[in-house]
Amino acid sequence: MRSSLYNCHVFHKRFTPREYGFTTRIFMWHLDLDEVETLHRTLPLFSHNKKNIYSFRDDDHLFIGKPTLRENVVAYLQQNGIDDRVGCISLLTNLRTFGHVFNSVSFFFCYDNNNEPLAVVV
Repeated sequence: MRSSLYNCHVFHKRFTPREYGFTTRIFMWHLDLDEVETLHRTLPLFSHNKKNIYSFRDDDHLFIGKPTLRENVVAYLQQNGIDDRVGCISLLTNLRTFGHVFNSVSFFFCYDNNNEPLAVVV
């Protein structure tokens, strides 16, 4: 299994209109898109496109009209000149928690069939 959780620190600093900043700890989900259904079946608190404590919803992420998130990412890559055979696609993101989501940034890490990096889609 390649999916995992990442412990993270978020830093924010603003200087105007008055100086303000904070640091907080969070965790992010690093999901292999080919493992999402397995995670859905094996983790009781995790669901795919259904309500749960942690819910991964395809439509919270890249959507350009294809049936699955993986197909949408592949289509996006093709639209941007990356026609190589796409292998593993993983996503570093936040999930819905108790139905709510705040996802300021997500990263799709895309590899070819030889596990060589192709692209990162932010």
